[in-house]
Formats: sequence, C-alpha cells, structure tokens
Amino acid sequence: MDALSQVLLDQLYSRGEWPLTRAVLLSISGGRDSVALLHALLEAGIRPALFHCCYQLRGEDSLADARLVEALAAEHGLEAVVDYLPVDWSQNLKSKGENLQQAARRIRYRRLEELRTTRFENAVVVTAHHAEDQAETVLMALLKGRGLARLAGLIETADMWRPWLQVQSAHIQAYTERHGVTYREDQSNLSEAYDRNFVRHRLAPLMSQRFPGWVEALGREARDWGRLEESLRRLESQESELGIIQVVDSPYGSFLYLQEELQKEAMHSVLVDRAWFSLGANRSQVEALRGAWHLLPGKKLACGQGTVYRCRKALCFFERLPHAWDSVPVLSSPAVRVKQELIRGWHRLEWDTEGSLPLDETLWTWRPVRAGDGGWAKRPNQTQPNLQGRRVESLSEALARLGIPQPLRLDWPVLCYRDEPVWSPWIVDQEFEGPLRITWTWTGPQGLISSHDPRPGNG
Repeated sequence: MDALSQVLLDQLYSRGEWPLTRAVLLSISGGRDSVALLHALLEAGIRPALFHCCYQLRGEDSLADARLVEALAAEHGLEAVVDYLPVDWSQNLKSKGENLQQAARRIRYRRLEELRTTRFENAVVVTAHHAEDQAETVLMALLKGRGLARLAGLIETADMWRPWLQVQSAHIQAYTERHGVTYREDQSNLSEAYDRNFVRHRLAPLMSQRFPGWVEALGREARDWGRLEESLRRLESQESELGIIQVVDSPYGSFLYLQEELQKEAMHSVLVDRAWFSLGANRSQVEALRGAWHLLPGKKLACGQGTVYRCRKALCFFERLPHAWDSVPVLSSPAVRVKQELIRGWHRLEWDTEGSLPLDETLWTWRPVRAGDGGWAKRPNQTQPNLQGRRVESLSEALARLGIPQPLRLDWPVLCYRDEPVWSPWIVDQEFEGPLRITWTWTGPQGLISSHDPRPGNG
C-alpha cells in the first residue's frame, strides 16, 4: 500500500472512525489533488461517493472536468452527483462586485452539507486541501487582517475531513506519477488576478528561498490557532457569564446585546470582536466599534449591513431596524372567550379574555408607546380599568428602568382604551378582575431583555 493511502487509514483510526461505519463524500474537482485523493482512498479500501460542481465558467474546459468525474465514477462503480450551474449564474455577482471565488465556494459547501445530511445521511465530507493550501490560507488571513478565526486556516470537524493538510504538494505530484493518475489542469490556476494564485506563484517561491520551512511552520500555527478557536467557541456558548446575548432568529434578523459592566474584561473584548466579524463587520468597523462605549447613549455605528446603538448600559446590534406599528383592535366582538395574537416588530403576544367587556369593545386597541404615556398604580379588586389611576412614572421611564434598549422602545406594545394606556407587558403586574380577565403570554425572542426574567406571566 502506498504511503499516502496509509496516511488515510492512520487518520481515520486517530479520528475513531476505523473501520468506517458511515459514508464518505469526496468533493472532487477533476484536478490533480482531488483525483489523486480518490485513487488513494480506493487503494485504502474506501469507496467514496463523488460530488462535483460544474460552474461553467471556462466553457468546454468546465464540461470536460465534469465528464472526467463522471467517467471516474463509472470506471470504479461509484455513486456520483454532478451539479451543472446555469451559464449566467455569475453575472449578478459581477454587477454587485461580489467575489466570484467566495460565491462558488459558498455554493459548493452548502450543497455538500445538503447531500451529507440527506442523500448520504451522516456522511463525512472529504476535501483534498494540502499543506501549501493551508499555509497560503493562513498567510492571506494575516495579509488581509481577517481576524483570529481565519488564522486557524482550513479546519477539520467531526463531519469535515481534510486528510492531506500535512501532506505537501510535491508528495501528491510524486504519487500521481507513480500511479499514472490522469487528471485535468485548471488553467485559471495560472491567473495571478486571483490573490491565492499571486501568493502561490510570486510570494511562495521567494519565501521558500529564504524560509524553506515556512509551509510546515504556518501549518503548525494553524493547528494551534484551531485549538484556540475551539476554546473560544466553547466560551461563546456561555452567554450569561460573558454578557453577550445573541438572537439569530429575531424578526429583525440577527440581534446582539452586550452588557457594559463586562466590557473591560480582556476575554470579553476578544469575543465581542468575533461577534462583530460574524455579523459582517469589516476591520475598520470593528475598530470603530471598540470605541462605542465612549459614545453618548443614542449614537449609532455601522456593523456589516446592520446598525449598533449605544444604549444607556449596553450596545445593541440590529440587522434590520425596528419599526413602529399601527393600532390594531383588541377585540372584534363581545364573545365570551376570545383568543387573539399580536405580532408587531419583535413582539409576539397572545391573550385570552373571559366574560363580557366592561366598556365599549370597539375602543380597545394596541398601539406603540408614546412619549406622553404615563404609568399607574395597581388597584386591587377593581371591576373595570381605572384610567385615572395614580401615576408613578412614565412608561418610557419604566422601560428604561427595566433596561430595555432604546431602539426596542419604539414599538413597545401598550393596551389602550380610547387611546389611553391601560396595560403594557412587563411594566405593571396588573390583572383585570371581575367581568374581564386578560391572560397574556410572551412568546417573542428571549434575550432581547436581559435585566429581568422574561418568562410568560399574567397581567
């Protein structure tokens, strides 16, 4: 057995996956590295399924790559999936100025993940990236200032196996020559218009002359950064301890809430930078956001496609900004029992009413809080809302006291009679007793409010 095939078995054993109990899905381009990896897998007794994405960016050459993959699958009796993208798929990208290589990579990995979890259930995905690929990735991350996460380079996971990250290109070339492996040459790999090709053809030879061990050295650094990256991911999961609350499925897209009291902690600041990057911020935006704590409340900064607000004791990121909503009827008829739902902005409020309405049902409405709205004191055992109750503080003051970020106050729901505030969630602990009883349940994204316990309740 060839040494490179033995490397595959050794790695599977160290991963705890030998003998194999699940499918292997090989991402194959038709080029030297991936075709050589296919032959090494077969020699090791591993029969992978093949996936190839034909981007049709190089005309007949792209189609020839796809035909080679199909021929290899037929020759060895392997299952293959070959996707042919529309010829004009990249035109919109060019008009928007998006990076073509990144878009192609995104399409390929999304499709691999889809196949891994559906057609080839629980498969391990295999790629043919080698040591030079890893070193180039780390070097470009340094040159472009891409942040800590990118310094880990090409990472492996339980479902992503990159067996040749420590195998150099020369060894793969020697393997193809020993075994007479036939593969396709991608002429676009010669174009220095792409950053990676420029590093490979211009910088790498110079560095090899001066620092002959640079590929192995950057590979070692990448592995160290990878271990640090994994540790940071675990820390990020401890949201309550680190003061970073992130909601990804908010109706406003991604939402991030950062507590001011922890902003001086060194590890907290590192994780916050990572959070900004994950939300699409570039390097200059991250630098500006580091000074956001010195801004006055109400100021805002850009972060990717979203906005960060400086609140009184926190920073809040919104991917899409809150918008105030129109008044909606509370009840449409004096039914004995009516269950309704209010969905406006990030609020999702359900309520039940029992009994007949004590006042004209057509005059009950929901609306957002206003600057002139006031609070009230609880009046026990009242049979109808007392709209002249003792004012204790304005609703805006109550919202601020609860630590609700200013942007969220724009559409905070208030139950009104004749447009006068009667009740609002979290503001007062009030139940209507007697003929009318309102039971409400808060089912919106939790974590948007952090200074109290956001559990369902009655009011």
